[in-house]
Amino acid sequence: MEYVILNPSSQRSLLQCVKGKMSCTWKALAQKLGIHRSTLFFYLRCETHMPILTYQKLANIARWKEKIRTFSMQNQPTKPIFSGKLNAKLAEFIGILAGDGHLGLRGEIDISGDKDLDSHYFHEYLPALYKQLFNLCPYHVIQQNCIHCRSNSRILVRKLHARFEIPIGQKLHNLKIPCEIKQQASFLKAYLRGLFDTDGCVYQHHKNLAALEYSSGDPSFLKEISAALSSLNFHPSMGQDAVRIYKKKEIVKFFKVIKPANKKHTFKFEAFSRTGSVPSKKELLKNRR
Repeated sequence: MEYVILNPSSQRSLLQCVKGKMSCTWKALAQKLGIHRSTLFFYLRCETHMPILTYQKLANIARWKEKIRTFSMQNQPTKPIFSGKLNAKLAEFIGILAGDGHLGLRGEIDISGDKDLDSHYFHEYLPALYKQLFNLCPYHVIQQNCIHCRSNSRILVRKLHARFEIPIGQKLHNLKIPCEIKQQASFLKAYLRGLFDTDGCVYQHHKNLAALEYSSGDPSFLKEISAALSSLNFHPSMGQDAVRIYKKKEIVKFFKVIKPANKKHTFKFEAFSRTGSVPSKKELLKNRR
């Protein structure tokens, strides 16, 4: 089935416009569309995407003209491939989920980032990783300045949760690095790469100095990150809301050993190595073009 990707405010406005034009209740509108009232409220709260046939019915009533994007679930396997065997790529994906990822109760897997700065990572790197690990083709949703890379599989969410204790729903105070990942250096490096690519940053610390940072509101998880870096012979500094590396030689080592895949990080590092200055967001966007 093919679904429509709409900005949440547009999806709500379309439904409200149709309801106003028809001067009817939500229940009557649901009956007109041939769907259950609760399904209509899922659409209204933007908790799910509308099938294209439903959208077309609404657009015709409202005389709604908006350029839309669609995605199809036809090519998604009924059951994603998931052997449960840990490897470096899976460890990296688990790190990504710990960063800006989310497992939902309804089976959604959502990874979010900056729609401009993270464009390459979300449109090329993440889909390739999904395909390699699970034989899934994720879709993208853009909300204002944020891009989401999403897939839906209750089976995969349950298996990731059961196998690696990745939290479903609330992550704060529930995150930890799986013991199996900490036991092998190659897995730990991959995990730290995924975590840094989605939730880390490189920034100008002083005039000619940079800093590398992992941020989190969870002190116990920050301690785990600090210990993980220490086990790989880094010397991190731990603050209340972040773990940082300040020494230039250790930042250089980090990019050689952890090997971040997100181009916004590698561009910042390369620019700092050449000029001693970390580029601004404006400079990053100029380079992307």
